[in-house]
Amino acid sequence: MTTTKYYIGRVEKAYYPATEALGSKTTFNKAFYNISSTVSVYVLDRAIKVTLPDYAVTETAYSLERSSHALVISVKDALGNVQTTHTSGSGKTTATGALYRLTGATGTYTGADSKTASYTLAMSYDNMHRITSKSQHLTQGNLQFDGTLNVGYDLTYTYGQEDVKKFQLNNVSDVNYRTEATSDESQKTRNSHAYEYDANGNLVYVNTGCTKTDGTADEKAQERKLKWDEENRLLASDDDIFVPYHCVKHIYIARASFPRTATLPPPSQP
Repeated sequence: MTTTKYYIGRVEKAYYPATEALGSKTTFNKAFYNISSTVSVYVLDRAIKVTLPDYAVTETAYSLERSSHALVISVKDALGNVQTTHTSGSGKTTATGALYRLTGATGTYTGADSKTASYTLAMSYDNMHRITSKSQHLTQGNLQFDGTLNVGYDLTYTYGQEDVKKFQLNNVSDVNYRTEATSDESQKTRNSHAYEYDANGNLVYVNTGCTKTDGTADEKAQERKLKWDEENRLLASDDDIFVPYHCVKHIYIARASFPRTATLPPPSQP
């Protein structure tokens, strides 16, 4: 049972009964200890400080970002963690986590001739501050063409398990779509990107695999091979892009005078 005291229509303090007789939960108990949750004085109808019964304090600060004129709201919890959101007049909102890492963003646009657009972005991290997922989804109406366009992707990141490789990207799962209709599972493209490194931690191989529309897997839709010298400087990069009956090769070679990039023509069809 809770009784509250209001200040200009807002909760200023909440009281909680200390004891309740068995079987009388529907009867108000006037016996209280000094247990209360307090909200500080409001500024422009906004709470700036909340004190819980265990004396944990949450503080909220408001400011205006000069460059973008966005309203900045920073919330500091009892452990000192700070989460900040930025909201602009255009409807765009971004959020940062306790370590000021971007955790999410939203945006909307409304123009003439019924032109509209909106997007959402969400990112997550693990306890070692590594990105574990990133999702972005965009909807446009009557912008590039008359009608609706839906575009988006969901990325999932995994890392090496050995102690010296825990910050080396191991694999990225990439699920994306681009459609005029509402997307469903059948319209999504599924790719995977695998990474390999040398003993010095230099990236030496990237393999991109994809799942075809018939459900079969193409494990080597694209490959990249890189070569480094003893001072960890890039010497060459070799890209192979495989399409039916073709292999398009791009080669980058680092020279003392100037770098050179060459594209070799695909072989003739069998």
